[in-house]
Amino acid sequence: MRRTAIASIALVAAALPALAAGTKDYADPDRAFAITVPEDWGSDRSQVGDGGWNTQFKGPGGASFGVMSFPSGDVIDPAMLTNVAQLLFDAVLNGMQQAGEVQSQPPVPTKLGGLDAVRCDLTYKPNQGAAEAGYLMVLLGKTNAFLAYVSAPGSDVAGRKVAESCMATLALEATKPNGGGPGGLGGSLLSASALANAAASIKGGLRRDDTDKVLVAADPPLTYSSVVNFVGILSFAYDIELTETEFDMVRQRFIECYPTQDAQGKIILAKGGESILSGVSKGNAEERARQKKDIRDHTLPVLSKQAQQGIPYAQVLWEAIQRRENTVLTVQADKPEFAEKADLKSEMTEADLEAALEMLYFMWVASGRDASLVTQEAVLTIRQALIESFPAFPPEVQYLLANAQKVYSGVRGQWEGADAATQAQLAAGYAQTLDSLGLTMPGQGGDGGGGGGGDAWSDVSATDMSTIRAESMANSAFLATNSWYNTSH
Repeated sequence: MRRTAIASIALVAAALPALAAGTKDYADPDRAFAITVPEDWGSDRSQVGDGGWNTQFKGPGGASFGVMSFPSGDVIDPAMLTNVAQLLFDAVLNGMQQAGEVQSQPPVPTKLGGLDAVRCDLTYKPNQGAAEAGYLMVLLGKTNAFLAYVSAPGSDVAGRKVAESCMATLALEATKPNGGGPGGLGGSLLSASALANAAASIKGGLRRDDTDKVLVAADPPLTYSSVVNFVGILSFAYDIELTETEFDMVRQRFIECYPTQDAQGKIILAKGGESILSGVSKGNAEERARQKKDIRDHTLPVLSKQAQQGIPYAQVLWEAIQRRENTVLTVQADKPEFAEKADLKSEMTEADLEAALEMLYFMWVASGRDASLVTQEAVLTIRQALIESFPAFPPEVQYLLANAQKVYSGVRGQWEGADAATQAQLAAGYAQTLDSLGLTMPGQGGDGGGGGGGDAWSDVSATDMSTIRAESMANSAFLATNSWYNTSH
């Protein structure tokens, strides 16, 4: 990377003091990054020096966040992170000091999700205007260096929380927050509509449609079982347990694509999954392993190519696979006995993180709490808190989160098979689990978040989550561990 391009970041320093519904995805025109942004926040993209760009998002209360990207022209050595961070911090802070008073903390290594980063916290008092506080953070992609920032005046605490939640969705060298480039973790699939759909499904007892229900009338018709069978292929070949939201996404993409297919394409989507699954061995472990490998070897390249071509149903299936390939965090602690017996893995993937979020929402709704109080912004806050708090959780909790797909599937199954009295007992356990994480009802108070009124979950920080009754959480049959384990093994 050219030093002049990095140093020229000082040219936008004058804009930094000004850094301080719903959300939408933002993709940088040069495909440098993607991030989730609030719909009612303004945006501005301006050039920085020789080839760099500054994209800033600003809220109505003065809070803001943004990303500066600097293409290097070559593959960047990750070992350069500390040196690049120092150059960028010096350039920005020197520029800011020309227009006000800056107090900054020493840079420290950190992570933004699973991304290595260096962070510098600071306060800024401009010559004119209100004081602001925030941070600068430097990250490296494969061919770009990035300086991300969050800032807000003291009067806009809520705006800063939104900005930090959005920053948690940053994906480098990607076109979508959900998924992305090297280490990019993206945002949550739990959009406002997904939350509403999930709540309706949970309140309805998670009832499934009849297998012969027609989704698209044609010859042959696309039925509910057509989608279930394709999902069954993923489950068999890739050991995938889709969340309710993921399944709904797959179903919707099949419905959207079906009318556009020719006769052969309709037959494949309507009957192809059933045809493949009918040939799967029911008992021979060796034969099943061979068949699993055959499916992966033959479908993966085709699915990848179709996804790159923009075919919606292929994209949604491919993204489900990729979420399970993207490791967010790894448990460093020794396995507890139950984790050894259940052969639980140590890597928490993006899919596990997504399953954990939906599982917490499932528990919220199933325990009788108001589903409308949990917003998409609140989900992003908890997503970030789970990532940052993960190392501080007891090993039992870490392993459960690292296997959230499996655990959530078991919890759902247990709920579906329970009678009314048992569901009432489970609901009480879910409420205890939520409270132990600080996910309390607004106005409930106590040690947890949510005590200040308004939306639920939105005032829980990573510090809160890692310290709130951690011992109680580990000992309270977190995520119905005991009952799930006993009914699954």
